[in-house]
Amino acid sequence: QRCRKFPGLINCTEIDWFHPWPRDALQSVSERFIATMPAFDGRPQLLPLVSSHMAEVHLSVEKASEQYLKREKRYFYTTPKSFLELIAFYKSLYKASKGEIDKQIERLEKGIAVLANTGMKVAELQEDLKNKMVIVEEK
Repeated sequence: QRCRKFPGLINCTEIDWFHPWPRDALQSVSERFIATMPAFDGRPQLLPLVSSHMAEVHLSVEKASEQYLKREKRYFYTTPKSFLELIAFYKSLYKASKGEIDKQIERLEKGIAVLANTGMKVAELQEDLKNKMVIVEEK
């Protein structure tokens, strides 16, 4: 009877189907998605450490959202999609950082090459100076 009077109670109702993922599932998913990154090509021992950290971050956000609910009486959902977004953010942040570091490495290598070239020129000039000093002393 009441549902016929207020159809919005049924039509606008959502059921919260989100269940927390276990740590093993989070680690497995993150390992699968970040395994193709070039950071782990030469160092496969880092893969489980990074995936474990990602799982820990996601679980800590879930704990913080529970505290937020108790304190502020507002919900903050951590869903599987938010975990996948965390992985995508990590990959994009890595790519940006890697590009910046590569630029700095290239700049440093060019600077070292210039310093080495300058050092060789200074050594040549010192030899010329010694030769000219000998000639000047003879005169």
